[in-house]
This record gives sequence, C-alpha cells and structure tokens, in this order.
Amino acid sequence: MRRLAVLSWVVCLAACGGAAARTSDARAIDDAVRAYRAGELETALARSEDARATLPGDPLPREIAARAALAMRRPEVALAATEGAYEEPLVRLRAAAFLARDEYDAAARVLERLEDDPWASAITAIAERARGRSLHDREGATSSTIALREDSALPVIAIHVEGRATLALIATSVHLTVLAPSLRAEHGVADEIALGAMRVRGVPFVVRELDAESAALGVELGAVIGLDLLARLGARIEQGSRLTLGEDASREGIAHATFEGTIVVARMEIDGRTARMLVDSAGAYALAITPSGAERIGLDADTATVRLGDVAITDVPISRDVMDDALEEHVQSAIDGALGWALLASLVVELGPGHVAISAE
Repeated sequence: MRRLAVLSWVVCLAACGGAAARTSDARAIDDAVRAYRAGELETALARSEDARATLPGDPLPREIAARAALAMRRPEVALAATEGAYEEPLVRLRAAAFLARDEYDAAARVLERLEDDPWASAITAIAERARGRSLHDREGATSSTIALREDSALPVIAIHVEGRATLALIATSVHLTVLAPSLRAEHGVADEIALGAMRVRGVPFVVRELDAESAALGVELGAVIGLDLLARLGARIEQGSRLTLGEDASREGIAHATFEGTIVVARMEIDGRTARMLVDSAGAYALAITPSGAERIGLDADTATVRLGDVAITDVPISRDVMDDALEEHVQSAIDGALGWALLASLVVELGPGHVAISAE
C-alpha cells in the first residue's frame, strides 16, 4: 500500500490557497519569500514585516507574515497581519489563526466570504456545535500508553469515541481528527474520545469515509487521529510498538511546523545533501521523493543514507512514484518528499505544540 492519498483532502481542509499575486520586486519581499521557502521562518517574518511597511497595498508581505507566524505557533501575529483582509488566501490564513486558538466561531465568520468551499463548510459546522463549549479538556490519567496493533502495516490503536470502541489510524500528515460516518453523520465536536486511560472532552472532528484505508490495512477504521490532537496532548511514538500521550517532548527538535501549522517538515540530510521532508506516519513507504525534490537533491539511486540529527540510517529505499509536487504547491514552501512509517517505525517520534523530535531511542 502506498501513501493514503484519499486522506489528502483532510490535509487540504486547512489549505490556505496559493500565494497572492506579486505587485513589487522590492528586496524585502524577495528576501521574505526565499526565507519562507527555505524554512527560515524568523527571517521570513522579519523581512515580510519590513516589506509591509514600504508596500502597504501589496497582499504578499501580509501572506508571508501570516504563514510564517502560523508555522511558528504565533496566531496573534497572523491575525495582526491579516486584519481587514478580503483576498481569499488572507481570509483563509486569518481563519487558520483563529482555529489555532480554538476560536471556531470567529473562524466561521471570517469564512462566510467563501462560497461552496469544503473547508469553510466543515469549520462552520464545527463552530455551530462548539459554541459555548470548552474544547480539548483532559480527564482521567495525565498520561496514557497504548500499544500499536501488530496486525496493521501502519500505526493503529484502539480507542473509544463517546463510549464506542473503534480503531484509529495515527496520521501526522492529517490536521484535525477524522471520524467515519459509522460513528457520526456530520462534522462537529465529540463529547469524549478515550485514548487508553486518558479522556479528552470536546474534540473537533470532520467526517470522512475510511473504507479505502480500512481495506488497505485489513482492519476496520473508525477514526484518524491527526497532528492537532497529538501535538496538543504531547505524543511519543516509540519504534513502532506503542504511543504514549501526555509527555513533554524531551529531545531537541529537528523539525518545524508549516502549511499554517497543520503539518510538520523535518530538515535532514540525504546522501549528504540537505532536504526538507514531510513527517508522514500514514505513509507505508520509507522515503518518498517528489520530482522537484529529486532534482534539487540530485538523487538518482534506489537507496540513500538518511541522517536526522545524530541518527544515520543506511540503505533506505527510495519511492519515486508516491508523491508529486502538489503538496509543495499548496504549502508554498520547498518540500522534497516525505518520511513514511516504514522508516519512522524504527525510530522515536516526539510531538508537542510547534515541536517535533526524531531520535533512535
């Protein structure tokens, strides 16, 4: 089974459109764009702010500022950058900033300007059910360790959704929690999701058919647990055997959030050359390279040595027909490919708000 492409629309629920049209060749905005695409977020934010001061009518500096701020978990900065915006990319970014603060009502009001938009419809539905409710409240144990199922090629755990037992895929490349129609008919807020000994009350979710994923894995999935909930709880995925929730990430991070904070990209070396890779626990491959990534890195072999911080892994098989350049186009940032579960299962992955660390133990 290759990457679970049918989940890609869930990632795109948080897509904030392509870059707005440029209206100036000023050096500051050129610097900001280059820095953002290189993952140099502080520089991108600083130079976009410089450009905003000299180009007040140009939407691009505002867009880069908002994207960089959201990637660094600074929604208040993104809100300031998009104040009074009406261009669609900026409207989407402003909504994403409100979502980062669990302000679904505010996000829905911003998205009223978009017609027939799946993301806007989902957020509006969630907002209606989240009104007046507290979200992401924890009960029960402060930490919980759950074994990954041994009969699945990807990380799957047993959970309870509002008292109903089901199986959930752990997907770091998906943003919000996903529930199958067998559990809920419409987007909304789950009263309770029990993850082992830990219970989380008020969990926003979207509804999506999971039949294709279930068939591919040979188990019946009722849910997908995405990056938003994993990072909020503090998650540690240990060498393909178990998931521990409620722990602070203890190791130095090697990755940063991008795509408005809804995915994480790890900076690493592949055969001695720097690469930026999506961290994708829902991908059955080890290392997937996009066409643009292969050209940038200069890869023409079937295997490679991957170095993540102090961890070096040799003879990692390369998949070239799994990912195209569409994700890079959405993100407006250079992404060379993805690390999949076939590699991540041999490592330890720690997730926290705005933090990812990958280590050998």
